[in-house]
Amino acid sequence: MALNVTAVAPAAGGYVTVWPADQLRPMASNLNIETAGQVIPNWSSSRFPGPSG
Repeated sequence: MALNVTAVAPAAGGYVTVWPADQLRPMASNLNIETAGQVIPNWSSSRFPGPSG
């Protein structure tokens, strides 16, 4: 699945990680937020389970 992950005016720096619900969270982030108030888009891809799991 291809996703556009966007941080819009966050209150502080941080990160966003996208991963399939049936997997452990990865060590890497998909989007890094350096300072508050930024708008940062990033394209990401991840595997998500279908209707059959």
